[in-house]
Amino acid sequence: CRDSGGGGGGGGGEQTFCTREYAPVCGRRHGEMRTFPNSCEARAADYRVVGDGPC
Repeated sequence: CRDSGGGGGGGGGEQTFCTREYAPVCGRRHGEMRTFPNSCEARAADYRVVGDGPC
């Protein structure tokens, strides 16, 4: 998982590229729990990984 952009700290608008690796994780954002295919996908959606495996 990597962020593109020049690292200027501009905040927002930067695209995240994730691999298609399947290693499911449970993520949480504002009390909402959701299963993601991997931790990079969760972080890209602005979720915090709270556990390995599906929620």
